[in-house]
Amino acid sequence: RASIGVTGVMDVFVKSKFYFYPNIDLSYNIVDNIIVPYAGASGKLQKNSYKALTDENPYVLSDLTMTNSNYKYEIFGGLKGTLSSTIAYNARVSYSSIDNLAMYVNDTKYLLANRFDVIYDDAELLNIRGEVSYQQREKLRINLRGEYFNYKMSIEQKAWYKPTMEFTLSANYNLRDKIVAKIDLYYIDNQFAKTFVSDTTSSTGKRVVAQELKGVFDANVGVEYRYNKRLGFFLNFTNITNFRYYRYNNYPTQRIGFMGGLSYSF
Repeated sequence: RASIGVTGVMDVFVKSKFYFYPNIDLSYNIVDNIIVPYAGASGKLQKNSYKALTDENPYVLSDLTMTNSNYKYEIFGGLKGTLSSTIAYNARVSYSSIDNLAMYVNDTKYLLANRFDVIYDDAELLNIRGEVSYQQREKLRINLRGEYFNYKMSIEQKAWYKPTMEFTLSANYNLRDKIVAKIDLYYIDNQFAKTFVSDTTSSTGKRVVAQELKGVFDANVGVEYRYNKRLGFFLNFTNITNFRYYRYNNYPTQRIGFMGGLSYSF
């Protein structure tokens, strides 16, 4: 299978500026969808709206400089397929060139330094991704995913708050469409925060230091009871390991938490 095309996008933050991206996708089914090598090239304009930024980091300032991230190109290749009627896999490697990658930095204008500004830098990114999924009809679904990221920045010392590795394990169990249980486990590798220390030899009086934040492990579980097609009850637990960690500098996460309620559809 082969598809070749070009996509055009207008940047709303820059007047009358259009970007054109390649759209090439090649794949070949070797043996009954068991082994399917693929390769291609693409690109995109990632819209860094205020909602998108606060969804990722809810502690950002309200007056941000908005700039979209331009993924000029992404070259990728991989192997996917099915090992059985219930197990599928996908292994993928990609290389991207990015203009204006959005990152976060503590705003030092305030004493507590507990709000974040957004800064931008050009980057090159090598991404390696592996995923295995298991599905037994609608009863049981399990998904395991791991990713490796290698950023090469143009100006900044590090790709701030961009981890080198991420792992996710999620499972969903449906018992006769009455009781639905789910669990999510994830690990985010060490990250770096952009911090500043006094330095009399510097023209600005301060020097940038990459502060390392330890890796993050979290686990969430939830259960839902569907009384009928309209009425249901749920109970969700977050951070059941009761582990206190820093996803963002100066912001320790809450320990174990839970939320319960009911849902009703009209």
